[in-house]
Amino acid sequence: PPPYPRDGDIWIATAVTANGVRWQFQYNAGSTSAYKWEFIGGPPASVIDISGFAISGTSTWTSRATFVTVRAGEYILTGGFKGSNLSTGSSNSMGYGINGSVVQGMGATFAPANVDFNCIGMPVDAVTATGQTINFMYYAQYSAVSGALTGTVTPRRIA
Repeated sequence: PPPYPRDGDIWIATAVTANGVRWQFQYNAGSTSAYKWEFIGGPPASVIDISGFAISGTSTWTSRATFVTVRAGEYILTGGFKGSNLSTGSSNSMGYGINGSVVQGMGATFAPANVDFNCIGMPVDAVTATGQTINFMYYAQYSAVSGALTGTVTPRRIA
């Protein structure tokens, strides 16, 4: 952003992701937030692992997709997690962490044995510093197959 912004200035962040996502911000000098650049447009940044990974049923949070913040700020996160249970029913959850530490669950589902499951993560707010890694994670009681996990990151306001 400009080094000396004035109230109402507009700035476009280019190359937010490797595939060219751009985010547009407007400077709000009167905001009481420490993050004065308010998001006014652009698509969310998406991180996706649709590789069909084996889901480890270790009852621990496991990171599968990440996004590194280039600026400190407030972000809105959403995500989803799916797979196919094996011979045992299982509770499965979707959540996020910062730098590998679990911060918050986003959603959970239970699926009986031999049934596909989908866990849709509800939107959550995250505050990060510059250069922190947002980890989109899953939690499963028992092993499953055909795993896929997606996450989206949309800024609310940044420094």
